[in-house]
Parts: sequence; C-alpha cells; structure tokens
Amino acid sequence: MLWLWRPYTAHELLLLCGAGVLATLSQLSLSKAYGHAEAAQIGPANYLAIVFAGVWAALLWGEYPDPTSLAGMALILLALLLCLPWRRR
Repeated sequence: MLWLWRPYTAHELLLLCGAGVLATLSQLSLSKAYGHAEAAQIGPANYLAIVFAGVWAALLWGEYPDPTSLAGMALILLALLLCLPWRRR
C-alpha cells in the first residue's frame, strides 16, 4: 500500500542491487549461450528454473514440493535428458 511505503534499509538496498546484478549476468550468459548453440538445444534448459526453484525453496525455507510438483520436476529432467544429443560410438 502506498501510504505504508518507507525507504529501503541499506541491507534491503544491497539485496535488491545484488538481485539486479545476478539477473543481468543471467541474461548476458543466456544471450551468449544462444550465440554458441541452436535455440532448440538451449531453450529446453530454461525449464530448469522450475526445478531449481523447488530445490532452493526446500533448502532455504523448508518448503518441500508436493508429489505432483516432484512428478513435474522429474518430467522436466526426463525431457531435458531426451533433448541431449546422443553420440554414436
């Protein structure tokens, strides 16, 4: 609510700036990756964000995913494995 707004503390401002720097580095890395490989190879890896969100929530806040979420994470990982190029020997 606007009337409850207060200035950020130094700690909050540092966290916001850190998040901005990390988001910028993430986008620059993703752009660089798209320059080195085809979008069909890199695009599916974006779904790993869902898996990592569940992992970080469990590690940092003790919010463990329910069975449906775990099944979704497993499907994402399986799909990524199927997208990997397989080399013939």
